Amino acid sequence: MDGYGFRFLSISPKDLSASKLGDLLKHYEAAIRSEYRLSTGDRPEDAGIVALSSIEDNCTTLRFILSALFVTIAARIGVIPKPNQSFLNNYSPATRTLYHDFYSLSSHYNTPIESFAFSSGRPDDLRRLSIISPEDISRASSAIVESKKTLYGKVITVGGKGPRVGIELSESTALSCIASRELALEAARYLYQDVRVRGEAKVVISLGEPSIKDFTIKEIEQFEPLPPTDLVDILKPHIKDQLNRIDNIEEFFHNLREEEE
Repeated sequence: MDGYGFRFLSISPKDLSASKLGDLLKHYEAAIRSEYRLSTGDRPEDAGIVALSSIEDNCTTLRFILSALFVTIAARIGVIPKPNQSFLNNYSPATRTLYHDFYSLSSHYNTPIESFAFSSGRPDDLRRLSIISPEDISRASSAIVESKKTLYGKVITVGGKGPRVGIELSESTALSCIASRELALEAARYLYQDVRVRGEAKVVISLGEPSIKDFTIKEIEQFEPLPPTDLVDILKPHIKDQLNRIDNIEEFFHNLREEEE
């Protein structure tokens, strides 16, 4: 059986926090899942996608064993592109998140990261797939990607000579959006109300979290968030197995809200 892995050449496992390691494992599996769905159109089963076979010391080495169904996908993901390569439209968002994890870890710990393939029958015979160095990261530049997006938030300001609509996306994040005079007048009707806006975004992609540079509103409408139980009813056909493990749905969401407060 073929396996794939990643080596952080300058750090040991004790240097890598549990949260960073957990995110890396989660994002690797998500990337395998999303690339498989992108290439085949099928949704893989929840179980048996990828298994972590070992974490080795000296340099931190993560080895993964995958079922035959996902080996081709893992081989493609295993070739980590250089940060400046134009790969953004060639991979799923989940895979781009995984690569940003690698870039951030390489930069933060000043460590090269190597990807490799191996055979379970000859685990010491490694075939290098790619290597990313801190120098590659330091040369990385930001890229601006234009895409259609839908945002949810609250209208907090409207006005200006060149009409702008201020949308509060969260308690700490607001975005000043470009709008036509007609859409600005419509947004004024929803002042201090929740809205859904659709439009064209310019997103800055760099080593940190992607951020919206500009957003041009093409459509705005009032939006009323559904109660959690109604959302669950909508999601039931897609996550039936997971929901069946929760005894009391309302109590589950109540406890989640208490943890966030």
